[in-house]
Amino acid sequence: MPVNRSIVRSFNIPRPFSTETSTVTTESATTESATTENVTTENTPKESHTSSNIDISKILKSKRRTYEDFMNLLEALQSQEKLKALVNEMHRAGHTPSIKTYNELITLAVKQRNNKMIEYWMRNMRDNEVLADQVTFVNIIGYYAVLEDESGVEKWLQGMRKMNLSPDAITYSRVIKFYAHLKKTDKVEENFKQLKEEGLKANVSIYTQMIRYFTNVDMKRARSLIKEMRESGARLDSAAYTAVLKCAAKEKEVQWLVDTIEEMRGKGVQPTLQMRKMITKYVDVSKMDDLFEPLNAPVVRENVEGTTEKEETE
Repeated sequence: MPVNRSIVRSFNIPRPFSTETSTVTTESATTESATTENVTTENTPKESHTSSNIDISKILKSKRRTYEDFMNLLEALQSQEKLKALVNEMHRAGHTPSIKTYNELITLAVKQRNNKMIEYWMRNMRDNEVLADQVTFVNIIGYYAVLEDESGVEKWLQGMRKMNLSPDAITYSRVIKFYAHLKKTDKVEENFKQLKEEGLKANVSIYTQMIRYFTNVDMKRARSLIKEMRESGARLDSAAYTAVLKCAAKEKEVQWLVDTIEEMRGKGVQPTLQMRKMITKYVDVSKMDDLFEPLNAPVVRENVEGTTEKEETE
C-alpha cells in the first residue's frame, strides 16, 4: 500500500539508542502551540560505537559481561535477527533491557517497517515483566497510521488501554488525524468524544484538525468547533487561523474574514499569501487588500502536526 507522505511527517520517531530518556511532550490548551505537539526525544550523542571498533565475539565469550557491554553492542547492530540474539544473550547474562532500550529496539523495527519484530519486542517486554509506556504505544500507533492500517491502529489502542495506559492528547491527535485522512467521520467524532470523557482537554492542534475536516464535510459542525475552540481558551496559531479563515471563506462571510484577519494581526499572527490565495477561491478579496499588507514579506512557513503549507490552505 502506498505510504501517504503527509501522514509520515506527522510522526516524529526518536533516533535509535539515544542517551536520553524518551519523553512525550504534554501540552496545555491555553499555552501550547501545535508545532510542539509531537513525540520528542532529547538526543545527546555519546562516544560512537560501531561494529568496527567493538570486539563482539570477545564480549560474548567474556565471563563478566556488563550492562554497558551489551548497550555498546546494541548500538552497533542494525540487524533485527542479531539484536534478537543479543538480547536473548543479555537475559542469559542476568541483564534486563530497560523500557528505554526496548522503545529504541521498537523504534528501529518501525523505521525498518518490520511488523514481525515490533510484535516480537512487545512480547519480549511482557515476558520479562517490562511495562510498555506511552512512548511505546505512540510510536507503534503512529507507524500503523502511516501504513493506513486501521486494524493495527485499533489493535494497539486497545492494547494500550488493557495496560491501563490512557491515550494522551498527543495520541488522540494522531488518531483523529488518521481517521480524518480516511474520511471516517464517526471515528473522528468517537475519538474526540472519548478524549473528553477521559478528562483530557483538546489542544489547538486537535481543534485545528477537527475544524479543517468538518469544513469539508459538515459546515455547521465546523462552526460549532470554532466556537468551542475559542471558549476553551486555546491560543490560536497560524494553522488554526487558516482553518477558521477557510470556514469563513466557504460561507462567504466577508465580515467574519475581516474580523478574523484583524484579530490575527492584533495577536501578532501575520496573514500570508497562501491564506489570501485560499480565500480568493471563495470570495472577492479586492476590497480587503489593506488587511493582507505587506504581502511581499517572507511567507510564514509552518510545519504544524506534519502538515505542509499547501495542506493547511486547502
